[in-house]
Amino acid sequence: MKKCFLFFLLFSQIASAQKANDVTAPLHLMKPEYAVPYGAPTKEMVQSVLDRVYNYLDRTTPTGFVNRTTGNEVSLNAIDTNTTLKPGDFRLTSYEWGVTYSGMLEIAAATGDKKYVQYLNEEWAKTYQLLWDKDAHLYWRDASYIGKTEKNGQKLFWGRGNGWVMGGLARTLEYLPKDDPKRSFYETQLREMSASLAKIQGTDGLWRSGLLDAADYPEPELSGSDLITFGMAWGINNGVLDAKTYRPVVAKAWAGMLKHIYADGRLGDIQQTGAAPSTFKPSASYNYGVGGFLLAGSEMHKLAMGKAAKSGTSSK
Repeated sequence: MKKCFLFFLLFSQIASAQKANDVTAPLHLMKPEYAVPYGAPTKEMVQSVLDRVYNYLDRTTPTGFVNRTTGNEVSLNAIDTNTTLKPGDFRLTSYEWGVTYSGMLEIAAATGDKKYVQYLNEEWAKTYQLLWDKDAHLYWRDASYIGKTEKNGQKLFWGRGNGWVMGGLARTLEYLPKDDPKRSFYETQLREMSASLAKIQGTDGLWRSGLLDAADYPEPELSGSDLITFGMAWGINNGVLDAKTYRPVVAKAWAGMLKHIYADGRLGDIQQTGAAPSTFKPSASYNYGVGGFLLAGSEMHKLAMGKAAKSGTSSK
């Protein structure tokens, strides 16, 4: 007992001479070295913090186009294959922005402040101007891929990349105010992409990693297919897409995906992380592909339950 007391006394003396942390001091006795605004936050306090973050993003994200070689600014009507977005703290053409845009829409709904929706509309418009192919009605992966082709000579469009856009359009329309003047733009995008993707759907119901060169990517790719299915099914359920036209498309896609679920529930044929179409093993499985499958499943469930809106109820 005496030895235990001496050890405790010695440890206490050593600890008191060291900087307090979760090893040298009980957590409930540690004092923070930064100011903590304890107490229930007011609406004004929350709004102030949200505005700080918004102002930072608005100030540091790209606001225009530049020549990739010279760095000189490029006007909207002079964009060519050597044009890229003006550099900022973050790359504008990356799928992570979907999370940011979702947050913007949620904040706009909570606060009634339309500047957050305006931010989304302006940033999406820049990406559209640079990466949207007006002939194929699909998106290039990023500015460095514009004009690239597959082995068969067709344009190189990434399945998962366009799947992200389809999912993003559905989620944007889900939360975008019904009276937003840009709403028809997103609905048109969903219709045009759906029409293009339906034309190149595989006989097995799925889409390939390289959308326009199925021969070079024989394996179906599920992380793109499930998001494409999600976007189309959402469009049917919310009256943006014609149900008679697209029900067979999503039904075929869903049946195709079910053939790639292993006995233990694992989802296969998911391309590994990357920046472009690629080959992979049929057993390849990654969680982001599972997430897209669950989103598709949620809309297919609504469709099966007869919860689809009447086609044509949305603004056109």
